Amino acid sequence: MLLEKTQRRLCRALFLLGCVLPTLAVAGFVVDRWAPGYERELLATLGEALEARVECDRVLTPRPGVVELRGVRLTTPTTGKPLADCTSAIAARDGARWRLTLGEVRVPDAPIAARWLQQLVRTPLVVDGRCVSLELNGAAPIAKARFKLAGAAERSFTLAGQGATLSVAHAGGAWSARAATGPLAAPAAWLPGEPLGFAAARSAVFNGECRSDWSDAEPTLASTATGTARFDEVEVGGLSASTGSLRLDEFHWRGAQVVRLAGRLDLRDGKLSREVVYGMHTAMGCQLWDEMHRRYNDPNYEAGAPFSQFACEVELDASGLTVVAGCGEIDGRFRGDRLGHAIAEHDGEALLREPLTRPLPPHTLVRAWRPLDAAELPASRAAIHAASRLPDASTR
Repeated sequence: MLLEKTQRRLCRALFLLGCVLPTLAVAGFVVDRWAPGYERELLATLGEALEARVECDRVLTPRPGVVELRGVRLTTPTTGKPLADCTSAIAARDGARWRLTLGEVRVPDAPIAARWLQQLVRTPLVVDGRCVSLELNGAAPIAKARFKLAGAAERSFTLAGQGATLSVAHAGGAWSARAATGPLAAPAAWLPGEPLGFAAARSAVFNGECRSDWSDAEPTLASTATGTARFDEVEVGGLSASTGSLRLDEFHWRGAQVVRLAGRLDLRDGKLSREVVYGMHTAMGCQLWDEMHRRYNDPNYEAGAPFSQFACEVELDASGLTVVAGCGEIDGRFRGDRLGHAIAEHDGEALLREPLTRPLPPHTLVRAWRPLDAAELPASRAAIHAASRLPDASTR
């Protein structure tokens, strides 16, 4: 039985330890969190880890060890260009790994974000996370996407959602990036290097797989792709079309230069200028059938000869250019007679015959699209630029 004086001291000690000190600790914690400097310090720490400038509308701490940000904005630390916006982000540390739960994420500029991601893969940050939705460049959002940044000797980043995947890996100075769109359609302009002009056409999208490899010592991307590019309102020189598609059976390029292309081009409801028809006839040997002769000699032709379909099977590499007629098939229907040998037709009437010479020199494409230039290989800036994208093309 303790003395009454001892009991009072014990009660005071228990009250101090059980009530006063925890209350003071909580109060100090709250005051610290409410201090203006805490939010700035927290955002600066996050920005250092993410190699980006982090801003938000509100900072919450729902429980110890967990931070919630509302209205998050990530920008490049030097130029201030936007990287991503997020409605909310909840971060919790799990040992050396961070776990993130993101709301709706919007990435306004995929190329800038890709460069930021390349920098992020180099950091020691290890993250597991998921987001409600991910929108890239205004395209249809990916719902319930998962992402992970992990690795030690080999650093890697993966992103997956709705059948689409993206992975970036770095080891020993070598980089590798792989992407598969799954059922989704990605903007075709995201293909690295953009070696084909119509890849940047308005509303151009790509379904398929793409891979790029490069290194710290040699930053030029060596890329491959298989799949289908679809586009609206495309125009290449004097050839224009309302809609079109390019099926890529093989597509290899380095930087902006095509190494090998094999596939099928199918354009619908367009026009061919007089210059392009002349170039395809003189440079590629495409014969003009009666209907095209009539249109070519028509004074009103300057507005362009309309076609219903411009289609061909194409192979292009260092050994040459091979073009095979594609108008013998339209929407799964096969057509014979002249259409089986035509690369352009209008309302079922054959216009241009496929080239009889195979293969043609790669620079024939430049001659066909710029036939009025005097030089064998046009010396204009536009022609040099086009020639530089062809396999082993000389710009002299």
